[in-house]
Amino acid sequence: MLESQFRGLRFLIIKLSRWLWKTQAIWLRGSLCLALGIGALYLDQRGRFDQRFTMRGPQPIDSSLIIIDIRSSDWESFNKTDRNLLRAMKEYASINERFFWNPESLEVLLKRILVGGPKAIGVTFFFPMVDDLSGSSKVFEDERIIWAARLDSDDRALLPITASNYGYNVGILNYPEDEDGIYRRFTQPVSEIPHFVVRLSQVSSLDQPSQNYIIPGESRAINYRGGSSTYPTYTLTNLLNGDLDQVLKDKVVIIGSRDLSSQLIDTPLGQMAAAEVLANSIDSFLHDRWI
Repeated sequence: MLESQFRGLRFLIIKLSRWLWKTQAIWLRGSLCLALGIGALYLDQRGRFDQRFTMRGPQPIDSSLIIIDIRSSDWESFNKTDRNLLRAMKEYASINERFFWNPESLEVLLKRILVGGPKAIGVTFFFPMVDDLSGSSKVFEDERIIWAARLDSDDRALLPITASNYGYNVGILNYPEDEDGIYRRFTQPVSEIPHFVVRLSQVSSLDQPSQNYIIPGESRAINYRGGSSTYPTYTLTNLLNGDLDQVLKDKVVIIGSRDLSSQLIDTPLGQMAAAEVLANSIDSFLHDRWI
């Protein structure tokens, strides 16, 4: 009896194998179509998600968020940099964040902003620990200033030279893109150092602490308020000329540069400067209006 059942099962397996072999062209094509259909549906969902931002138009923004975009030419003039040297740098290599590391000039810049009475300042340039800051101005230790940190290949925090002893004045800056290269979601890094957005938001809302909490590893879809130039953007020249003297009070100031390729981010609403992406993320965090 058992042997008979075994023969029957074996016969069915052989018959099924032969049928699959004969019809392999059909079911392989079917599997491929199914996979393509699922992929197209997934991409279509992304497309519709992105399209919603365009269809609804600009949204109200947090008016406390402003951006100072430092162009390389303005920084060059501010630092009295040799124009020939700068031109040579641009010819042989793109300008990186290190270009903006000048302690004396940064001190002047930050003091000029701080005298205006902002709630918080976020410096998006990452300055690795390659210099000695001993004897530098105490302005770098001001509790209202948050400096950019990075993650290494093992997701360990890389602190900037301006970091305090326990890293309370730094935040991780990263822009994890989706597979299509678009940055849609804010992600809290799995690190002892919180994200730059969280840290800057916390400093800016000390009088009214935000109840919005995001656990490490969690992601939220950014509720972009509009395309590029949605948030008020000023230049270094505006600052030095005194155009911001009546603007800075109680503001959250984000400092960056469009001249850095690393600070140009592709979003559902087109390419934006990193400072603009951060402004949108902080807006979503402070007002809990993630999508």
